[in-house]
Amino acid sequence: LRKERATLEKRRAEFRKDFARLVTRLQRKLMARQMRSWSFDLEEGLVDASRLDRVVVNPGFANAYKQEEESEFRDTVVSILIDNSGSMRGKPIEIACIVSDLISAALERAGVKCEVLGFTTRGWKGGESAKDWARAGRPENPGRLNDTLHIIYKSADEPVRNARLSLCAMLDSGLLKENIDGEALLWASRRLLARSEIRKVLIVISDGAPVDQATIEENADKAILDRHLRETIAQIEGSGAIELAAIGVKHDVKRYFRNSMQIDKVENLGESLLNMIDLLLTR
Repeated sequence: LRKERATLEKRRAEFRKDFARLVTRLQRKLMARQMRSWSFDLEEGLVDASRLDRVVVNPGFANAYKQEEESEFRDTVVSILIDNSGSMRGKPIEIACIVSDLISAALERAGVKCEVLGFTTRGWKGGESAKDWARAGRPENPGRLNDTLHIIYKSADEPVRNARLSLCAMLDSGLLKENIDGEALLWASRRLLARSEIRKVLIVISDGAPVDQATIEENADKAILDRHLRETIAQIEGSGAIELAAIGVKHDVKRYFRNSMQIDKVENLGESLLNMIDLLLTR
């Protein structure tokens, strides 16, 4: 991890030149939203000096107070869920790592909690689940035949400075295998629902449809993973408890997610993710 971190720091410095301006812009906009505001014409609170003349003229005038309050915007958590499939190996996962690091730091400075998660499988073309199925006599339509691997690179309550080493774990090419998106979305959404923040945002970064070869080959329903992903998205979007969005890296996510965008160059991931967070948090 330390070796990967040293390499990443060099790439991060190069990337930051073009990215810093965008990060700063987002941070300023978020900080502006954090400014305290005042409620006026109240019956209790601090005396409002601008209403003193009315109190003098009319001693019975009651609405002469004000109270300072914080914007509800502060009570927000953002979760970034990154596809850790084999097709993300190389430049895509490297940029995803750098971007999640920089954006987490920007959100942290603006008082917004942020967590970075990843999802893949423990093996290729099946895992312990497939072995259990084989030992059971290979019954028809077994469902998922691989073991999911869900990774917390940075938790929402962990400072970015403490998570920078663990963020580099996603650069381990041996980690990146297949992708079972529906269950990963369920896992990430349940993590958010367990938190106390009023506003919950979940952004998915993916470069392809759900794929686990063993599951697809051994089930009569070849769209089993695709269908489960669509059902999960509909469940999350329908509940209204989480604001869900997605970025497709050379992949059309619009056919899955209501709020989404596609990028054709992985170099545009940072700017696209920043713009999406900007739209979600400042609208």
